[in-house]
Amino acid sequence: MSEMRIGGASVYCPRGRLTAEAWLGQGQLSHEEYEQLKQAGIRSVAVDDETPAPRMMERVMEQLLVKHRLPPERIKYVLVPYLYYSFPWTMNVFAAMRERFGLEQALCFSVRDLLCSNVLMAMHIGSKLLERFAGPDDLAVVLAVEKCLLPDQRFGGGHFITGDGAAAVFIGSGPRGDKLLAFRSAADLRTLQQGKMRDGRDEVPDYFYYVNLVKTIRFVLSEAQLEIEDIRLIIPNNIAVETWTLLAKLMKIERDRIYTEGLADSGHINNCDLLHNWQRIGAEGLLAAGDYYLLLTLGSGGVICCAVCQRDRAVPDTASGAQELCAEGAEAFQGSERL
Repeated sequence: MSEMRIGGASVYCPRGRLTAEAWLGQGQLSHEEYEQLKQAGIRSVAVDDETPAPRMMERVMEQLLVKHRLPPERIKYVLVPYLYYSFPWTMNVFAAMRERFGLEQALCFSVRDLLCSNVLMAMHIGSKLLERFAGPDDLAVVLAVEKCLLPDQRFGGGHFITGDGAAAVFIGSGPRGDKLLAFRSAADLRTLQQGKMRDGRDEVPDYFYYVNLVKTIRFVLSEAQLEIEDIRLIIPNNIAVETWTLLAKLMKIERDRIYTEGLADSGHINNCDLLHNWQRIGAEGLLAAGDYYLLLTLGSGGVICCAVCQRDRAVPDTASGAQELCAEGAEAFQGSERL
């Protein structure tokens, strides 16, 4: 069986910001919710009111291909995880991407219904497809975009504001990249809510989420023949910080072993923020060669995905940063009307 690796990522973080104060002024949240956001350290999120979602996808795909020198003919699968319907129904997004980047060999499809865990499931599906049906030089790309088109899509109770952004990552069995060692997904019917209260409270008891998170993490560690003490860092998606604070207590680990700084910086970006955090951790040098880490996503309704990874000593450099990528993308795609 081929050993799958995360080869590298590219992210798009818009320069525009929506502040909590501006959102309050628009009448989209109450003063109490505004104060909760401030206490959580959420002052603003990255938004892009001008760029259509397909253009954002094109931007990060271009960055991925150029920065990592990926020949388009090597890309066998393109998987698009998404939560919101950000695409115009009149557009064949996959056909446009094939034409724009010469992806004639790529099988393209979307990954949905796991909410904010779609992205990690897409990475798992891509790796399994490569193991079963691809050659040693073939690659899979996971391409995620999230763009809030309606004001209520940004609402996260008093926990977060949802931002806009895009991200792409490639997977393959080449000699470079972080190893994907084990994967586990879980969903519990007891956590499938029928609705959500205005104050952000779920209609199901919170403890089911934590029971399932702990069980999923322990299972995937067992699959990788590791203990929680072996894990240097847990990289989650950007949801309520208190979720991860309580998880740290339940797992009996130090709170700083769960990375949550991405929430205040870019906001919750549904299927993009995990890859933004992965790229940011590389830029900040928080993992050393050989370190084990977890990728962990929790979707609304209790859908969980978790992967054990190991940092490669020669992981491709993604430390150029989102701001540089934003500047390059804005210049490279100014005036482009292909997507």
